[in-house]
Formats: sequence, C-alpha cells, structure tokens
Amino acid sequence: MDNDIAAFCKDTNIHTRDNLERIVNEIADSIPCVFILFDFDGFSKIIDTFGKEKSDEILSIILKKIHHSLKASDFIGHIETDSFMICIKNVSSLAIAERFARHIVLLCRNTMKNGILLSAGVGVTRSPNDGTNFELLFEKCTKAMNEAKRRGGDCFVLYEDIENNSGYQRSRTGSAKEDQKYDSERIARSYNHNMMIIYDCKTDTYDYTYFVKEQFSASFDLRPLWQILRDDKILSEQYAQKFKNKIEEFKNVTIPRAHYTEFYMKNADQIWKWYRVGFVCSEPGTKVAISFTDISDEIAFHRRLTHMTEYDELTGLQNRNAFCHDVEELLANNPELATEAKSAIVYVDVFNFAAVNDIFGTSEGDRVLIYLSELITDITRDFGAACRIGSDNFAFFIKGDSEQITKAVSLVIDSFSNYDLFFEVSCFAGIYQITEEKLSVNAMIDRAALAQSLVKGKYNEKYCFYRESMRNQMLSEQEITGIMTTALNDKQFVVYYQPQFNHSTGTLIGAEALVRWQHKDKGLVAPGIFIPIFEKNGFITKLDLFVFERVCMFLKESLAQNKAIVPVSTNFSRHDIFRNDFIDNIEAIRKKYGVPAKYIRVEITESAAVGGSQYVNEFIKKLHDCGYIVEMDDFGSGYSSLNVLKDIDFDIVKLDMKFLSGETTNNRGGTILSSVVRMAQWLEMPVIAEGVENVNQADFLNSIGCDYIQGYLYSQPLPEKDYVELLNKTTIDKIHNIKEKK
Repeated sequence: MDNDIAAFCKDTNIHTRDNLERIVNEIADSIPCVFILFDFDGFSKIIDTFGKEKSDEILSIILKKIHHSLKASDFIGHIETDSFMICIKNVSSLAIAERFARHIVLLCRNTMKNGILLSAGVGVTRSPNDGTNFELLFEKCTKAMNEAKRRGGDCFVLYEDIENNSGYQRSRTGSAKEDQKYDSERIARSYNHNMMIIYDCKTDTYDYTYFVKEQFSASFDLRPLWQILRDDKILSEQYAQKFKNKIEEFKNVTIPRAHYTEFYMKNADQIWKWYRVGFVCSEPGTKVAISFTDISDEIAFHRRLTHMTEYDELTGLQNRNAFCHDVEELLANNPELATEAKSAIVYVDVFNFAAVNDIFGTSEGDRVLIYLSELITDITRDFGAACRIGSDNFAFFIKGDSEQITKAVSLVIDSFSNYDLFFEVSCFAGIYQITEEKLSVNAMIDRAALAQSLVKGKYNEKYCFYRESMRNQMLSEQEITGIMTTALNDKQFVVYYQPQFNHSTGTLIGAEALVRWQHKDKGLVAPGIFIPIFEKNGFITKLDLFVFERVCMFLKESLAQNKAIVPVSTNFSRHDIFRNDFIDNIEAIRKKYGVPAKYIRVEITESAAVGGSQYVNEFIKKLHDCGYIVEMDDFGSGYSSLNVLKDIDFDIVKLDMKFLSGETTNNRGGTILSSVVRMAQWLEMPVIAEGVENVNQADFLNSIGCDYIQGYLYSQPLPEKDYVELLNKTTIDKIHNIKEKK
C-alpha cells in the first residue's frame, strides 16, 4: 500500500487489521453488526497495466466514496493490499445487510473513467448470527467473498446462504488443498485450444477431448451433441436448436468454411458463462472441428463499457436515453401495449429529498435512492424497464390495465413510506397510460412528470393519471412560478389579520396572520391558488419568512406607540420544519425588531406533523426554548389526529373548519366535537374553533366548552389598517390555561 492509500487511511481513521480485530472482539457479542469483506477483482492486472502509483490512486478514490457512504459509527479496516472489511453497527436486518452489500458492489463497479474498469467480490456475515469474535466472522466472510469471486466477481454473497446449502461445501476430491489444485488446473485448461470436439460428417459421430469433458458436466454418449447439451441442461432449448442448425449447415457445406458465434452455456461448476464456439470445416463432407473458448471476461468488459454509458452508477438503473430506447423497442415488438391502454410510463419523485440530505447527510440520501430503485426494480423485473432520470427522479415502464398499474404504483409508494428513518420519507407518482403509438417515450415521460407535478406535496393524494386538461393547469402554474419572486420583491404579497374572540365574553384574544396576493393586473389572488404551488416548489419558505417579518414590524410599531395588542399566529409549512436554519432565521428577524416571543404564536398544520414526529418534536422544543406558543392547526383533517395529539407537544389545538360544516348538533358530529374538546381539556390544551360562520355554531361550541372562535361570524380577514381600528375599539383579553414558555 503506497502513500495515497496510507494517507487516506490515516486521515479517515481506517483501522489496521489489529485494531479492527480488537474492536470487533469488543462489540461482536453485544451489538448486532453487519461485516462486509471486499477484495478487488483482478487488481494485479490493474497494477501491471497502470503501475503501483496509479493503482493506489484508484483504490484511494473508491475508499473515499465508500467512507462517505457510511454512518459516523461505522468503520473500515484494512486487511491487506486491496482487501478491506467494513463494520456496520446496530444492524440486524438481513434486507439491510443485502442493501449495504449491493451498495458496496455498485460503488466499486465502473468507478474510474478512461477505460479503467474495476469490480469487487464481496462477502457478508452478521453478528451474533455468524459468530461473536473476529476470527470466526473473518473466516466466514472470507468464504463468502471467495464464493463471490468464484462466480466471476462483481457481486456479493451472504455466508448464511452458503451455510443453508447443505451440499455447497463438499469438496470435489476430499481435501481442500487437492480441491484447490484441481480447480486451478481445470481453469488453466479451460483456455487451452485443445477444448475441441471433432464431428465426423460421414458417421454422424463425435470425438470428445478430455478438456471438453472436464469443462462441461454431461454424459457424452452416442446422442447427437446438440441433444446432449440440451438434455443435460448445458444449453437452453433455444440455443440447442441453434447449435443443431449450425452443425447441419456445416455438414452440408461444399467449400471450406469457418464461422464463430456465441452461446450461453453452463459449465461443470454449474455456472452459466459465455463461450465463443467455432465451427471449422477445411475439407467439406468429412469433419467439422468445434472449438469452445470462454469469453465471459471479454463479454463482462464490453458490458461494463456499455454500463458506464447506459446505467446510473449509484442505483444500477438505466439512464434516460437507454430507457427510452428499450421501451420503444418493447412497444415496437408488442404494439398492442401501445394501442390498447395495457401499459404505462410512471414518473416518481421523492418528496422533500433535499431535507433528507441536509439532516442525515448524502450517504443516507444515497441509501434512500437505492431503496426506492430496488422497489421499482421488483415490480418491473418480469416485464418492464426502469431508469433514474435525475437526483431523486425515476421513471419506469410497466404492463397492465389501470387497476393493475394503480396497484403496482401504490405498492411502491406504500413500501417506500416504510423506509426505516425517524423522518417521514414519501414519494409521489404521475402515470401516463399509453394510448398513442406514435408518441415518443421522452414525451410520455414528460406527460407522466406533469401529472406527478400536479399531485406532489398533497397529503391525501400520492399519485394521479395524466389527463389532457392538465396542460392548462401546468401553464397556469408555470405562469405563477415565473413571477413569484418578482411579486415578493415588489411587495405584492400583503398580510391580513383575522381576529379570534372569546364567544362567552365577546373579547378579542388573538389573531391569525394570513397572506394575500395583490396582483398588479389580476387583483386579489386567492391563497388556494398560489399556496399549493409554493409548497410544491419550496418558495413557501420565503413567503412564510416574509409574513413573519411583516408581523414583527407591525407588533414593533404597536408596542412603540403603546397601542392595544394581542398575540398573532403565523403559519409555518412542512418545508419550514425540515430546514435546519429556519428557527435561526425567524429568531434573527424577531430580535431585529425587538418583539417578545410571547406576542407571536406559531401554527403548524396537523398534516405537516404527520410522520417524523421525533424530528417535529425537536423542532417544537426549539420553538418553546425561544418562548413561542405552538398551535396545531387543522386538527381533525384526517391525518391520524389522535396520534399527533399524543406524540407531539403542542400548546393549543385549532379545530378544522370541516368539523363545523353542516349541522353541528346532530348526534354524530356533536359527539365527536364534544369528545375532542373534552380530551383537549384533560390535556390542559385550549381549543380554538376556526371557520365559525353563524351564531348556532358558536353557541353549540360554547355549550361543549369551546369558547374561543375564529371565523366570519365575528370578522373576515382584515387589512392591517382595519385590524388596528378593530383593536382600538374592542375589549382585549387573553387565552387562559396556556402553559407559559420560557
């Protein structure tokens, strides 16, 4: 190991073998771990070709990629030359072990450019399942890695797969040493030109050399060669027929001829490999020489070159160009799929993926993408294709009717939401059901992406099918997106205030700040039009900070003039919660204007709190530490309300206006409302009902213990000037029973 690797190992705390052994012995019997041993395939050839210095540079680059993909608690040990062992702590799941192993294989594959191709054989063990000390775990890891190399490398093998195969470890000759010698000799002979069969055209018989009998496990009797290869499962039915046809062709040639073609054949080790088979007839009508050359390495080399240009390095999926080519070929060969709505292009996007990278690091982000790619691969394996289009965007082609397609897409979405992270991960999908034979696959992807963009960010809808009417909606969204920054800079967004009252006393107890867009040409734009678009494209955070600052400016001015004042609630979106710097930003704004935190309440919708409750709780704790009161908005909107109330430390509950639609005093609605209010009282949480439109609703709420209301019964949202007038002429009170912060 030269300077590049030595320096990298020192800088990144890659352990020596002795240190690795000591650490593993300390933890293997008490902590579930996955151990991954990998060794680069044919690394000596890389050294011979490029020299030691360049080879070590290659290793150093790969090790950096692997190191960056690990958690801080994981570690790597250097075993020897180009062999390394990884320990991934606190992992017991076999599925996760396989995912990590596959990730290492992918990182080692096609890492270099300029034609430098490299791969690794990977062996995997787990503690305590496979052992509780380094010696045993390393021994089993080595066995698994050697099996991966025996299969041609560029793959991984789990030791327990070896252990579960009862006949797997039986020696061919009785002793391991003899077995190794036998294999070495056989492999050496496999490249010998004597691996040849002579076919006698006159007697219709075959003469088999020793080397052929050693290469292929078959009963080389009097049957025709093609039949032996078929019956003894050395060739598939299709290839056996091709072999037969070629023999018949050469049996009847009238001039000397030679032809070489490729066959996929199973060798004596039961491994399928590519062979170049030569048919040579120098004297027509006499004998045909049939030679076999193992070209698996050659095929692998060309495939890797192709892989570099057609496949995504991280996930192993195709890139967009290769995907489009393959799908167009599939549709050309199966035209009914394109004309009878029996297939679809699905576009998938990971929601808020940037937050995953920001919070957990790019290595965890990579694992999320690999997990999603595996889910997609599972449903397209039998008939389909899949590609990674961009950072967190995927597309796949799937066969089926609307119901089957919906079921498959739902499976991907639901399975992805179960990814093991204390932060909710989700994805959204757009589906273009193929009905136009002449439409390019690129255009199909664009249509599926359009459908996905219109559903992305919604909480009650995870996928939708493309419809022609979506084009107009897209154009409308693009128009809004194109002018949103200019509108913010030009102060076209204005803050309105909707008062909140105590219905029992008629006193003012607070207000909610609501944003309105005063478009210079279109007038007042309803928030229901632009808010969902801003939530999808992330602009909502800039808008929320703008509203927060306007509220602080208003409160500062009121305090400076000793005017009447009540706390104002501001809304934070899901995007805000998962930004690491968001609380720092609002605190900088609040302190800039010198407004005490007690005058500002923070509203977080129930739907924004669903999933990742641990992280949301940490966010709310930081707000509490800064002195803010936190309200749960839209309670009861259908997102596991009781669980949210139980798991997250809110101070005030705001009832969703849907609770108040229609007749509120009927048995079912009245019972639900009464139960919610009573439960909140038990938790010592004040309740504000929003969307109250008439006296009957307000009186009913008052009768079940909910005094605080917001809605058109008392006031619509008011411009700042009108709100100030209301403050000056209205008796002010406060919400009681709020736990004071800070």
